[in-house]
Amino acid sequence: MIDVKIITKPKVREGAQGAAGANRYAGSGATDEAKHAMRADKADKADFAEIAEYAARSGYASRAAFADDADKWDGEQFDDYLDQPTRKADAPTFEGVTAAKFGGKTPFVDGVTGQGYKMWEDAAGSHACLDELTLRRSMTVPELRFNRVSVYTGIRWDTCGGGLIEEVLQKTASAGAAYLKLEDGEAGAIEVGDLCMGIWHDTAGGNATATTDDRRGRFAFRGFKTVFFRIDTIPQQDDAGKDNSDKHYFTYVLRADAAQIHPFAQMHFAARGNVSNAERQAFTYTTTEYTLMLAGVNDWEFSENNYKRIAGRLDGFSFAGKAFHGHGEVLCDAYIYGAIEQFENAPIEAVLHSSRGETLVEGEETALSISVRKGFADITDSVTDWQLLSDAGMMRANVHFPTTITYNDLSKNSASTLFTATGRTQDGKTLRASLAIKKVKNGEQPIVLQAYIARGSNFYREGQAFVAEMKAAVFRGGKDVTSEFSSAQIVWTRESEAGTAADEAWNFAHTTTRDRLTIGAADLSGETSFIVSLYDEAGRAQGARRVGF
Repeated sequence: MIDVKIITKPKVREGAQGAAGANRYAGSGATDEAKHAMRADKADKADFAEIAEYAARSGYASRAAFADDADKWDGEQFDDYLDQPTRKADAPTFEGVTAAKFGGKTPFVDGVTGQGYKMWEDAAGSHACLDELTLRRSMTVPELRFNRVSVYTGIRWDTCGGGLIEEVLQKTASAGAAYLKLEDGEAGAIEVGDLCMGIWHDTAGGNATATTDDRRGRFAFRGFKTVFFRIDTIPQQDDAGKDNSDKHYFTYVLRADAAQIHPFAQMHFAARGNVSNAERQAFTYTTTEYTLMLAGVNDWEFSENNYKRIAGRLDGFSFAGKAFHGHGEVLCDAYIYGAIEQFENAPIEAVLHSSRGETLVEGEETALSISVRKGFADITDSVTDWQLLSDAGMMRANVHFPTTITYNDLSKNSASTLFTATGRTQDGKTLRASLAIKKVKNGEQPIVLQAYIARGSNFYREGQAFVAEMKAAVFRGGKDVTSEFSSAQIVWTRESEAGTAADEAWNFAHTTTRDRLTIGAADLSGETSFIVSLYDEAGRAQGARRVGF
């Protein structure tokens, strides 16, 4: 350090100052002192500059240190906190989550019978296991598997046209436009004039309350809406001006003679004919009862000329005035290469009967009996090793019919109980016959009508004198009350291939038959059904039973 002396002097003009100073401090000592002061002043300024430089450097260093710790919080790296659990009360929001696994509180057990949920990734790929999955738009998947069983409870189409609707634009009450959901490179399987049908459950309501099928192309399924529309145009461009060469866009017109229901987004539809294109008028569809193959369909309603094959239940179909019944197959054309062998197949039929009908009143009992027929022959006595089971848990071995069933043998948890009798024929085949009995509490008096073949069989040959004796029985609260009803209340009618006029004549001739009806060959014409109907004293229908021959 330099010892500095501070000399204070009056302030004067520059020229005067110089003169006065020279005169006052003329000695050499004064001059040296002045020089020391000047040097001291310069040193002082240099010292301050150095201090300032150090200060500046210190500020830069401090800022540099903060910059180095910019990714730290409270001296720790952010990653040190990222893998720590949050508080239960926290509600963090993430733009995205990336993790090797993700699961819930319930201990996770993998598989279809497991519990909990988990999403994870391993060497085999990414996985997810949970109880339910709801998707509001679509799902793309190469394979669906587990039980490898396909179940259809509605209708299935094999046809050249159809698709999945992605968006619907309603233009008017009876017309609109729609976009198809297509994969990359896929073209829409539609053409102008296609007659289309779709099935959809509308969460807004208005769905069908019953399932119906007129065998002519008009369907209704309980809990769903049936949509009928015709593809009107396939424009070159869609509504947004995009090229429509892939047929992703079309306009439609609703079926005039059906409910005006527009298509729905995410609804599948099938083309079932075309108004003018003959190459798009053939298709096959399958219901729960039958399979129908058609060709030449150019209208909403199928005609007899369209039917090419019917397989399954034939009731409701007819060609050229001939009505079909039962189960079988009807073909338009058949080419057979090889041998044809025709044989009579008289099936064995086992029937379980209840002496009190299909109901049992609390405190009562009924006698179950069994009858077995093979064609015209009664073979009941040849069947042995009878067992009687029920879905209420009852099991009886070596049963000899008739056997008694009481009200206590009925299920306590359901309204009816199914009884099943099994026996063994002489050639070792097992026979089964079932009967459901409904339990009725005291005070209830339900009326049940039964019709069955008391003698004979529902198989017959042309010219056969006697075929069968039909018996009708009426039960009230499990008690046989047939005698309380007159011939005007128990009425038999016939439906046969003889035609309406002949059937009406037969009905008129059998108005006094009442509960028993004897049938001969003259009463039969092709496939014939006899219907017994029950009426109350006011003429109101109480029930009906049909037996076919």
